[in-house]
Amino acid sequence: MGEELKIYVKGEVDLDRTPDFMSTGVPEIDDFLKISYGTVSMFFGTPFSGKTTICLSIALNELAKNKKVLYIDSENGVFPSRIHQMASRSKIGNLNNLKLLKLYSLNEVLKYAKNFMNNYDIVIIDSFSRPFLKSLHARSTRELEEKYQEKLVKSYDILTDLAGQVYSENKGLILVSEIKKIKRLKSKKDLKMLNFELPFANILFLAKNAYGVVVYDDTRVLYIDRHLFKPSFYEDGRVLVFEINDEGLEYVKEDFID
Repeated sequence: MGEELKIYVKGEVDLDRTPDFMSTGVPEIDDFLKISYGTVSMFFGTPFSGKTTICLSIALNELAKNKKVLYIDSENGVFPSRIHQMASRSKIGNLNNLKLLKLYSLNEVLKYAKNFMNNYDIVIIDSFSRPFLKSLHARSTRELEEKYQEKLVKSYDILTDLAGQVYSENKGLILVSEIKKIKRLKSKKDLKMLNFELPFANILFLAKNAYGVVVYDDTRVLYIDRHLFKPSFYEDGRVLVFEINDEGLEYVKEDFID
């Protein structure tokens, strides 16, 4: 007794709370990403650049911290054998708190993400771009434009609601977006142009943390497009080089692009 009771008004943020971050299991990569709870994050990049391995590494290492993770695979790119391989190598034995759903329609992805958010600490949608684009069948350009706007508004509304829950309950929402391969990648300008390849760039604005993942000269590169408190690639040119192995991710080095 005699302790002072601190009372918060609705919407007030506890400034004394120490930030806590998600983990890939690789300290150097964690320090580069610094994905904090209570945020929406997005990994976007070219095919086979490592986006899924990054997300699986996060999912498995969050399990080790007793978090509950929902992983929605819309590209049929996540297999139990790979999960068990990465989990055993990382000495993560209990997968009971990981639910993997294979859903291929936009409506199903949005429905289950919304319905399951209450039951999980982290929801990963890998990817969001595939079912979104798949839903855009149309007989004319006008119909396509109308359908695109309709799907975009619906998706944005639901994801905004999910983002509000993520912020208020200190959870995590990770979105993955695939972009087409580019022929040339030599400068900051080339990387910056990747943003315009996103099939639904407006949804990128929901992500407080956004990371580009690309491959050039057989090298996997991760860079920060935007971040809550770290300068983006366009300010400091810093990138992280990584590889993929049986355990998942392997840090190689940090580098700069002029």
